[in-house]
Amino acid sequence: IIKLSKVLQAKRNKVNRLKEYNCEAEKRKSFGQKMPEDFERKYAAVVTDLERMNLDLQEYINEIQVFCQQIAPGPCLAARLAPSHLREKCYVEASLIVEKNNNGALQNPKVIELITDLTALMLQVKSLSDSNKNAYELSVLQGTMDEIKLKLEPQ
Repeated sequence: IIKLSKVLQAKRNKVNRLKEYNCEAEKRKSFGQKMPEDFERKYAAVVTDLERMNLDLQEYINEIQVFCQQIAPGPCLAARLAPSHLREKCYVEASLIVEKNNNGALQNPKVIELITDLTALMLQVKSLSDSNKNAYELSVLQGTMDEIKLKLEPQ
């Protein structure tokens, strides 16, 4: 939790710096000025740092969720505390389904991965429709959809 707090604070600082850079970029653009190379490098470095921080945050959150599952008194509470567990479970099940039904018809790994991702999303919807839905649990779906979008539209 301490690591998570430190990374969150660092991320807040980076986000604030990115806001400043965005304001500066908007001013330059409104005056028709070209962006200096060093500004573009600094901007790209902040964006890259934020992406790395997001990955670190996800790793720490996953560790905390595993710990919560270990100490949680019931499976229902554990499921609420670990949306990534549901995501991983559905992805594994989707992989098995796609592998079983593909029969070598598809060879392109990108297409197979997309079909697996979409199948995992459907399994998550099915799983969440069987439980009492709350905003936290539904965030699993949003996270999965965001990951699929990123794979379809890489930056």
